[in-house]
Amino acid sequence: MRNIKLIIKRELHRVFTDKRAVIALIMPGLIMMVLYSAMGLVAGGTISSANEKVSLVSVYGDGYEVLKQYVDEKTVQVVQLDEFNKEQLTQSVLDGDCALVVNITDYDSESGRIACEFYFDRADEASYTAVSRFSALLEAYNAAVNAPIYDLSVINVNANGNDYASSLVIFMLVPMFIVLFIFASALNICPDSFAGEKERGTLATLMMTPVKRSEVMAGKTISNTILTLIAAVISFGGVVISLLVSGSQMGISGFELNIGGWDYLYILLIIMGAALVAVSLFTMVSVIAGNIKEANSYSMPIYIVGMLLGMLPSFDITTDAVSWYKFLFPIYNLGLSVKQIMLGQLEVYQLLIVIGSSLVFFALICWIASRMFKREGVLFSA
Repeated sequence: MRNIKLIIKRELHRVFTDKRAVIALIMPGLIMMVLYSAMGLVAGGTISSANEKVSLVSVYGDGYEVLKQYVDEKTVQVVQLDEFNKEQLTQSVLDGDCALVVNITDYDSESGRIACEFYFDRADEASYTAVSRFSALLEAYNAAVNAPIYDLSVINVNANGNDYASSLVIFMLVPMFIVLFIFASALNICPDSFAGEKERGTLATLMMTPVKRSEVMAGKTISNTILTLIAAVISFGGVVISLLVSGSQMGISGFELNIGGWDYLYILLIIMGAALVAVSLFTMVSVIAGNIKEANSYSMPIYIVGMLLGMLPSFDITTDAVSWYKFLFPIYNLGLSVKQIMLGQLEVYQLLIVIGSSLVFFALICWIASRMFKREGVLFSA
């Protein structure tokens, strides 16, 4: 027992006296705290923004008089109709002139029973919000009369549009999988290029040959990039196929992947930009680290940050125009661009900003890594 205690004490002392080990120990938790807090702020801000918008609802039928007292005028604006023209009202929902049409088909004044039809656009956020708000109004009425006496039929008027709720799932899944496979591929390839060779002692042998350090750096970085791109594109192709084939089994049957040839090219370019970012980061880590274990411990926080940054745009549930500067931030712009492509809203200049910012980031990180690679203390830190 005494020997076990000595070994435990020795191991804990080894970890807590090593600054790098302590940083690797606490960094993931700190990063998760910061990023999840940021995600909560983004999601809370977008939900708050959506809740501030007033839902315009057109209502037809005699029973509305008993529901009027339950309307929250801060969130719902009701227009009472004198006649019900289904085609005209359906078109008004599709055009966005009103978020929801409510047809009160039956009202029994003695029992209080109400039967309603909701006409909404499943692809529109404002329409989804209006359905939720008017449903809450009916629930309040139901609670007041203390009996489940209303019947509700919800009718989608947009046969071609993607279901909004399903779209949110796709907007989160696709960027997450892309970042996951890109970073996983880079993480499997890059640490061995420098840290692995340091650990095996082969990097010192390579430095004895008549090859410039800049050439070694360039060759390893380019090969890492090629391998990462191949792995990422293959993995992404598998994700797209799985979504198309088994999307309904994943609970996203209301979604169709409506993207064309140019969109696939855009996604490929975006993937290439993200791969450059991942390769540059993990290559720099490999240059700094003395062995593969150390490189992996440094890489894990970057991996977590990258995956969460790629998912962050999906928490913005609005479909409003996106400011150009948001496309400047690496990895975050990947998730944002994919979302814009699926919404059919990505502009060419936004794509150019994504590619340009990725190239600049790649060049900057590689320059820093090459400067560090020239330092003897870093080169032979194994």
